[in-house]
Formats: sequence, structure tokens, C-alpha cells
Amino acid sequence: MPPASRLSMPFIVIAGCLFAMSHFMENGFYARLSIPFVIIAALCYIFAPQINWRYYLKNPPEMEHGLRHMLETKVEFYQDMHPFVRKKFRERVMLFIEATDFKVQVSDEFPSDMKICIAASAVQLLMGRGDYHFPKYENVILYPHPFPSPQFPEHWHNTEYFTEDGVVMFAAQPLLLGFITPKKYYNIALHQYAEVYQLSYPEIKYPDLEESAWERLAGISGFSKEIITKTIGLPDVSLFAVATVHYFIYPKKLAAAWPELANDLEAIFQNKPDE
Repeated sequence: MPPASRLSMPFIVIAGCLFAMSHFMENGFYARLSIPFVIIAALCYIFAPQINWRYYLKNPPEMEHGLRHMLETKVEFYQDMHPFVRKKFRERVMLFIEATDFKVQVSDEFPSDMKICIAASAVQLLMGRGDYHFPKYENVILYPHPFPSPQFPEHWHNTEYFTEDGVVMFAAQPLLLGFITPKKYYNIALHQYAEVYQLSYPEIKYPDLEESAWERLAGISGFSKEIITKTIGLPDVSLFAVATVHYFIYPKKLAAAWPELANDLEAIFQNKPDE
């Protein structure tokens, strides 16, 4: 039961008892006495998101053992973290999930492992900041397959953001494959949240990447422009997002092959996994 619901429960019970007493004793005094309790319960309902969030900031939910095991056995960047940072990372992943409204097409239940894929990718970008989520992009929609959209009706694509509705969208299979095996399949979640990051923090000075960057990045990962564009499914792909994926997935290779870009991205994300 969410914290706000637990907080409101005693007031609901008291108000119910007072209403019952008023009915059976035919005395309006008890009904009037219940009004403050009804008001408090209503305020708990109205401000439930804020109450829940403040509670979770102080008491982050625990990650289920199976999901934690997925990170420990399948996710290389998590394995490379210091144990203290791993705990902090898990807490922030769970906070991101609490702050996000997840919806899935076709099914009623959003798979927990998919939530972890999305939240962990976003939190990677935010670990160097005090922010726990992207307030302007708190809605996520999961599709079972590539999808068209009103913005791109002629393109069946695997990921997209739509600022007006504050929504980020993913197709399930490439999302999972890119998260679990990012050196074999391009990580679309990390890519998409890199774009969201750039939109959320426009005051930051971002690297100015030219078309030649595609070839240099492909030399690091093996992911050519054609492969990445096909994976995303849209004609225009953010080079900054591609560079960000390389920074997190191939940190040592990027630093060796393109130290200037690695330093620029380090300054942006302040990614220090061993601290």
C-alpha cells in the first residue's frame, strides 16, 4: 500500500465510525465531528504523489531479488561499480520507477524487467546530478513491436520521445536486447534518454559533432550509421545521443580513440563509477 494510502487510512476509519454512530444514534453531532477527518483523508488523496515521493526519498523501495540478480549477472556497467555505488544506483533506479507512469500497449501489466531496463538507462545519465528523474518526461509507453506515431506515421520505429505529452516510447525486444547485450545490439534506451537529457538541460555546453563523427564512433563499437539508424527506425538520429551511448558502453575505448570527446562527455555526466 502506498505511503499516502497508509497515512489516510486511520482518518478514513475514524470518519466511517463517526458516520455509523451518527446513523445509529440519529445524532448529527457525530457526522459533523467526522468532517475534519474526511478533509484530511481527502488531502492525503489529492497530494498523494507528493507525499509518496517525499517518503520514498527518505526510504527508497528495495529492488526485488530477481531484478537485482539481472543487474548483477547481465549488466556490465553495474558489475563494474563499487558495491557502495551499486546500492546507491539501485535506490535511484527504484526512485525513477516510482516517479514514472508506465503504460504498455496490448497488455495491462508493464513487465518489471522492462522497467529496470528503462530506469537503469536513465539513471546512468543522472548519477552525476542531484536529479532523480526527468520531470518533463515522466510517462513511458512500451510497444510489443516497432510502431508508427502521429509524428512519424510512415516510419515503424523502435523509440521516440514526444515533448508535448512528456512521453518516451520504446519497442520491447530491441529495448531488452540493447540493455542486456549492448555490445551486440545498440542500446536504444540509453540513446533515447541521452536526447531527453539534452532537452532537459539546455544550459549545458554540448560537443559540436560533425558528420565525420559517425565513422570514428563506428571504429570504436562496430555500429555504423546505417545500423544505428535502422535500429532507431527514424531518418534523423542525434549524434550526441550516439556519442553518449559509446561513452557509457565503451568508456575505455572511447577515451583511447577520442580523448577530447570522452573528456567533454565526462564534464557533462560526471560519471565516476568507482566513487
